[in-house]
This record gives sequence, C-alpha cells and structure tokens, in this order.
Amino acid sequence: MLAGAVSAADPFFINMGFSIFQAYPENEKSQPLDQNSGGLFASEGAGMFLLKRLDDALKDGDTVHAVIRSVGWSNDGRGQFVLSPNPKGQVLAFERAYADSGIQPEKIDYVECHATGTPLGDKVELNSMETFFGKHDAKPKIGSVKSNLGHMLTAAGMGGMTKVILAMKHGMIPPTINVESPMESGDGGISSDLIVRETCSWPHQREQKHSTVSAFGFGGTNAHLLFDRLPDETLLKAEKSELPRMAIIGMDGIFGPCNGLDSLYETFFEGKSHTEPLPLKRWKGFEQDTELLSEYGLKTENLKGAWIPDFTMDFLRFKLPPNPKERLIPQQLLVMEVTDRALKQSGIQEGGNVAVLVAMETELELHRFRGRINLEQQIENSLLKHGISLDDSKKEELSRLIRDNLHESVPVNQFTSFIGNIMASRIASLWDFNGPALTISAEEHSVSKALETAQVLLGNGNVDAVVVSAVDLAGSPENLLLRQKFFGQSSSNETKDFSELFPGEGCGTVVLTSLSQAVSEEKPIWSIIDSIQHHQAREADFKFLNPKNPVPNSTPGLLELGFSALPSEVPEQSNERLNSISLSCSQNQLGHAGAASGMLSLIKTSLCLQHRVLPAWSDNPRNESSFRL
Repeated sequence: MLAGAVSAADPFFINMGFSIFQAYPENEKSQPLDQNSGGLFASEGAGMFLLKRLDDALKDGDTVHAVIRSVGWSNDGRGQFVLSPNPKGQVLAFERAYADSGIQPEKIDYVECHATGTPLGDKVELNSMETFFGKHDAKPKIGSVKSNLGHMLTAAGMGGMTKVILAMKHGMIPPTINVESPMESGDGGISSDLIVRETCSWPHQREQKHSTVSAFGFGGTNAHLLFDRLPDETLLKAEKSELPRMAIIGMDGIFGPCNGLDSLYETFFEGKSHTEPLPLKRWKGFEQDTELLSEYGLKTENLKGAWIPDFTMDFLRFKLPPNPKERLIPQQLLVMEVTDRALKQSGIQEGGNVAVLVAMETELELHRFRGRINLEQQIENSLLKHGISLDDSKKEELSRLIRDNLHESVPVNQFTSFIGNIMASRIASLWDFNGPALTISAEEHSVSKALETAQVLLGNGNVDAVVVSAVDLAGSPENLLLRQKFFGQSSSNETKDFSELFPGEGCGTVVLTSLSQAVSEEKPIWSIIDSIQHHQAREADFKFLNPKNPVPNSTPGLLELGFSALPSEVPEQSNERLNSISLSCSQNQLGHAGAASGMLSLIKTSLCLQHRVLPAWSDNPRNESSFRL
C-alpha cells in the first residue's frame, strides 16, 4: 500500500488564514519548543511510504526501513475552542498507542513532538507528555522537525516520521534549531535539557531502537505512532482481525427539499422527482450572466436541480455565535444538524469512544473569498482599460460594494469553517466523543471509503461505534460549471435515461456499530451492512448477473445504481436472474449530490429494507436491459 501526504494549498489563502488566526510570529522565525516563540511558520511538502505487512516484507526479502508498531488515535472531545488543544485527548492518544503495543513508555528513546511554535500548543503538549510519561518515569529525548521545515499542515506528520526513520537508521538525532530559551513542562517532568539542540548520537548503542511521532491537528484530532528500527519477532504472525457485519442504528438526512426520513420515504416510494428551478439569490446573480453560462452549454431557464431551500438549527445547542458575520459556512452547519439528529435517534451516549468520519469535498464557494482579495487589482485594471477615472473615495466605495457582494470579510470563527476536517471535530466536540475524527474525500466514492474505514475501526476494536456523515452542496455555480465542463452533467430532467443527472445537494448520516453489539444492546436496526468491496473494473461487481456463472448463495432483490448508467458488461439477453432484480437510482429523484451521493443511496436502500418495499421510479426511463423497473 502507498500511504502519503501532500500540502500544497494556495499560499495566499493559507497566509490569510493564519494571519486571521494571528498565528504568525513577528520575527518570521520557526522556533518550536522555545519560550519566546511567537507562532508557527506555514510551509509545503509531500512524502510517501510504501507499506507492507511485516510478515510479507520479511518473506519477500524487502528492505525494512522501520516498523510501525502501533498507533494511538483520539479526539479532544469537548473543549474550550476548536483551535485550542486539550491535554485530555493528547494523553488518551498516548495511552491507546501503548495499550497493546507490547512495549513500555520508558523504552522509548526519542519523541518527535508535534510542536509547531505556538506558545499555547507547545506548552499543552509538553504538559500532556509530563502527565503520561511522568507516571512511567520515562524521560525520552524530544524535538520538532518544524524548526527545519516549518508546519506542513496536512503533511506535517510525514516530515516527523521521515525524520525519526532516518535518525534510527543512522543512529543520530538531528537538532531542533532556533531554540534559544528552551521550554519545559509545568512541573519540569519534561525538562529543557531533553530537547535535542545539537546533532547527537542515539542514546544507546543497541541495534533495536524505539521512537515515536505525535501529530495533533486543528480541531483536536490526535495521533501518536510507535516506530521500531528492526522487526520484532513478537509482532510476527499477528492475528488478522475479522471485518464485522455492521448495523445501522441511527440515520437521518436532508437532501434537496426532503428534510428528514419521512420526507425521503415519501419521495422514494411515491416516485417523486425534485427538479426545481434555481432559487432566487442562490447564485447571487451568476445565473443572469448568459455569456458565462453559454460557455458551459447552459441556459438560465434550464438551471434545475434538487436544491435545499433552507433548514433550521438551534444555535444555542451547537454553541455557535449568533452574529451572522461569525456564522460557519452552510456545509458545516448542515452536517452538524443532520448528524446530531441521527445520534439522538441512535441512543448513543455522550463521552464515548466513538469515531466520526465525514465524507466531503472542498466547498468550492470558498474561491469567492480568494476572489474578494483579488478584486481590488481587477477593478483598478478594469477602470484603466475603459478610461474611467474615479477619485480615491469613490474607488474605495465601488471596491467595497463589489467585494461585499462577492464575499463579506471573514472573521476568525467563519474562517475555521473553511478548514474541512474541522467539521468532524465539531461533531466530536458537541458529543464529547474521544475516538478519531477525520474527513474522507474521494468524490462519489467518499461514502464507500468511509464505510470501509468504519468497518476496519470496529473490527480492530479501536472504537465502540462510528458515525459516518456525508455532505456536499453540489449545486453551487462553481461546482455545477466545473462538472458541466468536465462531465457534461445535465441541468434539467428532460431526458428519461437515468445516466442523465441533474444537480443535487444534501447531507446524510448513519450511526454504526458491530451487528453483535447492536443485538446484545437491543438497539433498533435500520439495516445491516454485510460487506464492502471496491473494484477498478465495473464488471467485477456484476459477475453474479451473468447466467453462465454459478448461482451465488443469494441474489439481491434490489440494485441501487450510482451516478452512471448500467455497466456495459451486464448481459443484455433476458434471463430469470436479471428479471428478479429491481433497479433503483436515488439520484434520478434527488440529483447528483457529489460526495454525499453514496449516502443518499445508502439511506434509500436502508428504508427499502426496513419497510420491505421496492421504490418507484420518478419517470419511465429507457430500459433496454432485462432488469425490473
């Protein structure tokens, strides 16, 4: 498996964000673990590991650079502020990493800290280390590669891991530079002399070396990894965890005008199709730019889709500021509302070891913030081009009006919602969950990848339950024009072929536990997920449909289609097996909801199983196959 990370976002956007957070040091120096450090230094980078099971690597004679012994994941849960670290979550990550590792904390030679250079963050991290390592009388050397490379954000952990692997290989620990007044923990358990400030030899000469890497991200997402220099025989022949069947014990959704399961049920089983004209003000006048639309093969009158008209939420419940200018972007508000409803339905208690996974993609409307910044120069160029002269006051007034119409100025709270992965942490914070919280982005496959991850987490015993949410406001002008350019997405429902789709938008959530746990706790079950498979070739999923192949133990009664039409490999001739399978396509009714489309299909299928009915089609599609419609 290839596993890596990359950080190469728009530098201007990154710099504006950290400026709003007031996170940059005045002296422009990266000084993690220094008492006088004034903030972090953002940077870019990428890295990649080729991973193999240890048994397989040794059997194949591969060069083993290091062994990942264990990983401890956690989330801070409920805390003070989304950008403020909580030692509770960091200590929990330490504890989980060592729980089943077979190694004691006092055996660790070196800890690569997350330390970014922010005064609060570095202080909290050292105190967390003192709390955990202190009770084991462990005093490992410490350092931070961010003094050399800066904070690579999404790739930050990759820099730290690469450093410790090379350090163990060469038996030398590189220094943490720019440390003039070294920090220490509150009670001195992690003293300043543990910081490696000059290149030094490894603390001992034994062949086997142990080191760790901490990665503590925005929103309180924490990871602590244990590395060995050499393979350990005790790690060989490790039992492979069985992937459990998963039970959906909570579920809710808002897609298009359908708010909640009752409305979705009515749409699916009455065969309704929600293709509505574009709501007023939704596109802020973009729809009136006929020249722009024509470049993408669109017309204003054909801009139809399954739009979300509005939704309500209790700002007090979510502890959100009432000031509209501080409001989070709709993408994050929507996922918080829907997820909260599904969790309440599931009966899960607050404060548990529950993971939160959110399937999502970058909200493309964020480019308007970048556009706001660029407008001043664009206006200046346009005035010069047309020979228009304005005094400074009128020029500023014109610039302000256009800027605010495109995107208002962004305060701290709203800018935090521009960071996609924080939405998972917001949910974990609201419910005080301490399992891992993260986002997964794989376009239309985001939900299936999230479900696959959930199954692994449950199978390994890492968590007691997993919340999987998916959100995509795919009806924005940026999103629709981009899809139209590359995929020619239909903007209306004039054709009857279900491969022609219109834009949809929405959010859905399922709450998962292992089936055995759901049964033992007598939880109400919407449906059961038996297995999850991904294939590069579409025909691999449909081998059971070919009459020449052996009949499987069970043939599905319902086949829920994705955003594309039938695979070309499905046999066209009529046969009994195909005649017994009904086709369904939720996107035929509620549009193509991007990263949330898989969740829409999952909710529809679960409702079918729960109520033991087959859904109706919204029209009479062209059906040249032998499937039932």
